[in-house]
Amino acid sequence: MAAFSPNATVTLSGFVARIGLPWRPGPSGSASYQFERSGLVTFTPSEDGQRVILSLAAPSLRPNETTERQLLENAGQDAILNRFVHTGLSRNGDYHWAVMFDNDELSEPLIDRCLQRLIELRRAIP
Repeated sequence: MAAFSPNATVTLSGFVARIGLPWRPGPSGSASYQFERSGLVTFTPSEDGQRVILSLAAPSLRPNETTERQLLENAGQDAILNRFVHTGLSRNGDYHWAVMFDNDELSEPLIDRCLQRLIELRRAIP
């Protein structure tokens, strides 16, 4: 099982505490939080423990070829974040957005900025 580095644990637990949530990674090592309007936010450690993946999963309100194309267009280098955004579609039809952080760059303001951007991308797709 992959685990967060000590630095990542301190930063992530501080971030979730700031928004009033407990830091409780599950058996897989990831920590997930379901938000009614935004979707499922998950923090996942990389296999080597050197990076953290922040992902957002949410159902599409009107899945069709156009919305799926929009999701794919979200993938790639994001000019606002200056980092790569990964996108995908799960078997059950949920849309996914994800960004990755190296442990040495991880900070609460960076997590907040990236999460807000993923939420913006999610809201732009009906």
